Amino acid sequence: MSWSSKFPRVTFVYLYVECFGGDCCHSGFAFRDNQVLQEIEFDGEESDVPLRELLKHLGVNLGESVYFAPLEREYFRK
Repeated sequence: MSWSSKFPRVTFVYLYVECFGGDCCHSGFAFRDNQVLQEIEFDGEESDVPLRELLKHLGVNLGESVYFAPLEREYFRK
């Protein structure tokens, strides 16, 4: 995370998503300029709240959906 101090005005978000049978659990953290803005630990419970909270730091609002294209399996192969 210390490397983020080279980009002091950029917010980064690390997302960890674990899915099994369509149920997904999320955790991760948001950081900027070597400081953690928010950290959400994995609790093993299915919930989209951690995903929504962390994406807010990037200005992303999922609305009614939980769909976030970069989490698709094939997203980076396009």
